[in-house]
Amino acid sequence: MTTPSTQPQSPLDGVENSLSNLRDHELLKTIPPETVLTITWQPPSSDTPVTTTAEVTDTDSPSPLVTLAPESDETMLYATCPDDDSLYIKPATKTQAIDSGEIRDVTVQSVPVKPLYITDKGVNTPDPLVGKTGYLNIKSNTGDAHQKITDPGLEEYDQRLLIPLMPANDPHELDGRELSIWLLSDRRRWYRIVDDRNHSLDSYPLVDRPAYSAGELEENPYYERLETSWEVVQQLKRAVRDDPQFDDESEDRIVNRFMNMGSDLRGVQLRVDCPNPRSKQYVNPTLYRNPDWETYDEALSMIETRLTAVADAHRNATTDTRQLTQVRRRINDLETAIEDLREYVVAPTGKPTDTP
Repeated sequence: MTTPSTQPQSPLDGVENSLSNLRDHELLKTIPPETVLTITWQPPSSDTPVTTTAEVTDTDSPSPLVTLAPESDETMLYATCPDDDSLYIKPATKTQAIDSGEIRDVTVQSVPVKPLYITDKGVNTPDPLVGKTGYLNIKSNTGDAHQKITDPGLEEYDQRLLIPLMPANDPHELDGRELSIWLLSDRRRWYRIVDDRNHSLDSYPLVDRPAYSAGELEENPYYERLETSWEVVQQLKRAVRDDPQFDDESEDRIVNRFMNMGSDLRGVQLRVDCPNPRSKQYVNPTLYRNPDWETYDEALSMIETRLTAVADAHRNATTDTRQLTQVRRRINDLETAIEDLREYVVAPTGKPTDTP
């Protein structure tokens, strides 16, 4: 179950300080390899504490919590936790000449931030997480997510890693976003998204994958006409909202009519066996912000022309009287709505203000 909650900051903001505030044994059970720590311990044979900065090299050894490689020499150290109250440093091998002792303080200097790749195949699950089951926890600056992962575990390409980013963010603009990801009782890891998709229609859309290839869509006699009409409706909604000639009441009335038009266009798609891949709206979000028409009347005429072409193509493609009637009735409703909208948006000035 996903339980989003608002997070004002990136999970990497102040992460070193927040980790350093954990109890030492909790910290060493949490951090991943490549974390850099400064550790102070008290040797039993000396009154002077020893401080060293080291990188975590191994978190899988059964006895020590972590293996550390100090920056100052080649001595390898173990940080062990025989109980929940005390942490100890000891040499990794008996031949090492260090004075081990009880850890007094652990401070995180840096945590590793790994790339999380989004490719044309999907969200590439990092190796340490592939096949893992349990309670998945993800934190981003837009929210948290918690979901139970059952067998067979996280897949090689798994969209569930981006749960808290969807649908609040445009999937086209995820590059550089930051996440912390961990399974309950496992180590936390930090990632920065690298978007390697080619952003074509065949590119992984981060929504339900369409069942049609780009080539199949090009051969469909309805797809371009209906998708373009739907895009123009989205442009019109934005233009009306930004147009100062409409008061709030008029704006709401017009936008609601455009919303109904959008729903009717999707209804036509279903009835003429036209694919409805949501991916197209994410390929280039500027489609809805940069209209290729200048006046409201021109935009409505573009939709009208395409609806006529769809009606003609459908009439030539089927002899099913019931289907023909359903599509014709839906298109008639759209044409009536266009004529009705002309009274609202064309009469005042006939031209929208520039949209950003």
